[in-house]
Amino acid sequence: MSEHAKLSPSGSARWLACPGSYWLSEQAPKQPSSAAADEGTDAHEWAAKMLYGDDGFDNPYSGIELYVDRVKATAERKGAVLWVEKRVYLTEQIHGTPDAVIAHKKTVDVFDLKYGYNKVEAKDNSQLLIYAAGAIKTYDLKPTTVNMHIVQPRAGGIRSASMPVKLFWARVNAITEAADNLLANPEAPRRAGDHCQYCPAAPICPERKAEAQAAAAVASAVLRKSTRTQCFGQSKTKSESSIGSSNSTPTHSTNRHVDTQWCRVKVAEFGAPTSKCQWC
Repeated sequence: MSEHAKLSPSGSARWLACPGSYWLSEQAPKQPSSAAADEGTDAHEWAAKMLYGDDGFDNPYSGIELYVDRVKATAERKGAVLWVEKRVYLTEQIHGTPDAVIAHKKTVDVFDLKYGYNKVEAKDNSQLLIYAAGAIKTYDLKPTTVNMHIVQPRAGGIRSASMPVKLFWARVNAITEAADNLLANPEAPRRAGDHCQYCPAAPICPERKAEAQAAAAVASAVLRKSTRTQCFGQSKTKSESSIGSSNSTPTHSTNRHVDTQWCRVKVAEFGAPTSKCQWC
C-alpha cells in the first residue's frame, strides 16, 4: 500500500465536516510548515526515543514525560504488546501513524500526544477512532473494548474515552462510508467552520472567504450599535431640548441624544464629529 494516505487520520475532523475540502486541497498551493508544527514533530520524536529507552539525553520538551510515563505504565501489564510510531491501515485510502498502540488481552489502547495549546477531546475523536481501527486490522487484534487517549501536557493533561467494540465499529463504519462517498464525488460540498483552521485549501476556499465576510459584517454591525449607544445613550442636554427652535444654537457632543439625520446636517455647521461618530 502507498505510504501517502489520500485521507489522513489527522485531517479527518476536517474532511468529515467538509468533504469538498479534500478536492479543493488538491488545487491549493503547498503551504510551508509552521514553527508550531515543527515543534510538535520534534517533541514526538523525543517522546518516541524515550519510549524506546533512550534516556541518556536532556529532554528539551517540558511535559512529554506525562505521555511517556502513561504509555509505559499501560504497556507494563503482563502480556501487553506495544507499538510506537508504526503505520497502520484502515483502508488503502485511510492510514496513518499513531503515536502508541498497546494490545492487552481483550483491550486496545491508542495514545495521541498533542504538544499544542488547543484543547482536544478524546471522546468521539475521529483521528483516534481511525488509528484504533487501523491497528486492529493491521495487527489482527480481537478486542472487546477500545480505549483512546489524548495526552496534552500544555492543555489539560490526559483525556480518555472507552468504547465497547460494537459501538466502536459502528462509528468507524460511518467514517469509512463518508470517506468513500467524498472520494467518489469531486463535487462534494464544502462547509466553513472551526475545522478550517489547518485546512491547506483555506487560502483559496470560497466558503471560507464568505464566512469571513459574514463575520466581518456582524462585527461591523455590533460596532455601529455600540458606538451609537455611547453617543445617544446619555440624557438630553439643555440645548437639545430646544432643537428645532429658531433661537437655538446647538453644538455637537458625543453625550447628546440627538436625531441622526439632524446630526448629519448640523454637525457640519456647528461642530466636528468625534471618533465615536464614525459608524453613526
